[in-house]
Amino acid sequence: MGKIKENTYEYVIYAGDRPVLKGKNLKKLLEQAKAKYTNKKISISWKAPEGVLIA
Repeated sequence: MGKIKENTYEYVIYAGDRPVLKGKNLKKLLEQAKAKYTNKKISISWKAPEGVLIA
């Protein structure tokens, strides 16, 4: 099995129930979200590219 590449998934960061940030660099997105939305609950969803299995 191959190594999972960095920046393979498309991440969406939510503050409360609103999607606020979207991109492929999870670490950078989380830093931005924590700085900007300090009093809201932050959650993450992601989408794998076609043909990638998530086990």
